[in-house]
Amino acid sequence: MFDEISHDGKVDPTSSPPQLSGAAVVVGALADEQVEFIWGYPGGSVLYIYDELYKQDKIEFRPARSACVS
Repeated sequence: MFDEISHDGKVDPTSSPPQLSGAAVVVGALADEQVEFIWGYPGGSVLYIYDELYKQDKIEFRPARSACVS
């Protein structure tokens, strides 16, 4: 899938696959499972996931609310 194919149709074994971040893998897996919405609390440890969510338009993030607010 990620292999480079030359003009003569042969696969170049020296090419390397693109480097994906863990956040890109998580968001890609959610998209593959056709997830439409996710809920959660934004914070420091998941900021990279939010960055990846911002780059796409298939999954919508809904911030969680405290029961005290309602």
